Amino acid sequence: MSAARRRAAVALWKGLDDASGERRSVLGAALTRISLGLVCLSFYVLHYGDRWRLYGPDSVWSWENFQGALEDAGGFSLYEIAASDAWFTFVFHAGMLVTLLFILGWRTRLVVPLQWVFTWSLFQRNPVLLDGGDNLLVIVLAYMMAVDCGARLSLDAGRRRGAPAGDGAGSRAVTLLHNAGLLAIITQVCVLYLASALYKTQGELWQNGTALYYIMRVQDFTLPGVSEMIYRNPLFVTAGTYGTVLFQLAFPFLLLNRWTRLLALAGAIAMHAGIALLMGLMTFSWVMVTVELPLLGDRRLEAIGAWLRPRAQALRSRMPLPAGVRSA
Repeated sequence: MSAARRRAAVALWKGLDDASGERRSVLGAALTRISLGLVCLSFYVLHYGDRWRLYGPDSVWSWENFQGALEDAGGFSLYEIAASDAWFTFVFHAGMLVTLLFILGWRTRLVVPLQWVFTWSLFQRNPVLLDGGDNLLVIVLAYMMAVDCGARLSLDAGRRRGAPAGDGAGSRAVTLLHNAGLLAIITQVCVLYLASALYKTQGELWQNGTALYYIMRVQDFTLPGVSEMIYRNPLFVTAGTYGTVLFQLAFPFLLLNRWTRLLALAGAIAMHAGIALLMGLMTFSWVMVTVELPLLGDRRLEAIGAWLRPRAQALRSRMPLPAGVRSA
């Protein structure tokens, strides 16, 4: 073996050894699991009263449209198996149960794939209700099959507490898989931002700095009383249009440094908070911020938790107790 190949092999082995030595962002992965689970649960809970009209066999998205869309896309859905009320009731409530187990972190290695199947099936049953965040959500759920998202804040964590820690080849393989899954999620976010920015740069409205004006004039994506203040101000429109493209282009490169990474996360949270507030794309914004949580790292997340804990306790202590309830 030549010296160059030997050095490459040594570098590859060292990289694999480093990547399999410690599971990164296990707290961030757990928070992502819980938050994505709450997004999925919101579809079941908020639509529960209208579940027959939205997802049932006689849904507003007709059975013919449903099957036709699946055939065109080559997809699948558990709801397609039978057009009966009994089967719909079973699948819908089974999906709710799986989502609750996913949030609680019970047997996550088994539940995460089930969560992906039930979530995908629900989204396919009525795509009209979706706002774009669903695409990233199901992709991230697929990657989370590799991630140890039940290591913290879960029933699995409580069950593992008394078990001996593994340090063999199997444990290192699971660690490598976990880190690779997190890397895949972050890479997906970077690709999404870059693709979105490059697509924008091809549009005339983004090039001349007026895209934000036309977006905020769309009636379906308007916050009365606030949107007008923005789109009537040329400075806000121009800065918002060019700033969005520049931020999305810069996002992957800002992650290369631990300090600029915080700037990237702050910018992402601000941008998606604005999208949620001004355009009403709540699910999309929620999912985007959620999948970026592991970028903070467990030390920062724990520091944030330590800072918030006493303030939350102080806030609870100031809240008046309901009538008839005595403090201990």
